[in-house]
Amino acid sequence: MSIRDESEVQQLAIGTVAKRVPQTVEQADKVVARIRRRREQNDTDQKRIRELTAETKRLRAKVGKRDEANEADQFLVQAFADAHRDELTKGGRKSFFFPSGAIGQWGYPQQGTLVVVGNLGSIARALLRLPNWELFLKIELRKNNIKAHLEELRRVSPTLRKGLREDKQERFMIKT
Repeated sequence: MSIRDESEVQQLAIGTVAKRVPQTVEQADKVVARIRRRREQNDTDQKRIRELTAETKRLRAKVGKRDEANEADQFLVQAFADAHRDELTKGGRKSFFFPSGAIGQWGYPQQGTLVVVGNLGSIARALLRLPNWELFLKIELRKNNIKAHLEELRRVSPTLRKGLREDKQERFMIKT
C-alpha cells in the first residue's frame, strides 16, 4: 500500500479503531513487532490449513471412490430390477421392498439433470453472445498463467495489450 497524501493517512483505520502513524523508530518498531506476531500466527495457521487441506483431499478421494462404487452397484441392481420388474412390482406398482427393508422404485426425478452434449467451448461462446450471459457463466481469470504468458498474450491481441499490464510500482515492505 502506498500513501499519497496526509488525508489518506488520516483515513487509515482497521475496523472502528483509527491507527496513529508512529512518530519515532521505537514506536514504529512496536508496530513491526505486532506485524511479526501476526505473521507468525498466520504462518502457523497456514500450516494447519495445508494439513487440513491434505486430509480433506484424502477424504474427498475416499468419498469419490465410494460414490463410483455405489454408481456401479446401482447400475447392477437397476439391471436386475428392470429385468424382473413385473415379478417385483406384482402387476404395475412403481415400488417394491427388498428383503433388507430398502425400497426399490421407478419414477421420474423432480428436477431433470442438465446434460452437456455438445462441445463445451461452443456452448460457452453461444452463451457469451446472450445479453444476460452473466446469469449463465462465471468467468475466472487464471492470473498466474496470464502472468507467465503476458508478453505472448499482449502480442496476439490489441484488447489484451490494452487490458493487461503488470504492476511494478515500488512499495514499502517490512521483512521480519
